[in-house]
Amino acid sequence: MQYSMHNWRKEMPKHWIDWLAAYLSKSKSEYLGCNDFIHSVKLTWDDGSNALFQYAFIATNKEHNELAVFTEHCGYFLFDMNGLQFELLSSTS
Repeated sequence: MQYSMHNWRKEMPKHWIDWLAAYLSKSKSEYLGCNDFIHSVKLTWDDGSNALFQYAFIATNKEHNELAVFTEHCGYFLFDMNGLQFELLSSTS
């Protein structure tokens, strides 16, 4: 699922809101900034399908078996981790 960062508090599941709040607290910032989105991320599924995200970062939630991809300009995406592999390809900074 793709979600806009514009309305993230309305759309984002509570466990991800809590994770993002903790992430921002650790970085001593109130907002995500361009320095947070420094990687290219490749996702590959068992059937060979794949997706590539530029200017992104990822987080996993093992309890919910989810992977979140946060992108600088395209919002965020949540994926079930069953059959999914992910890879940080490069730093874009």
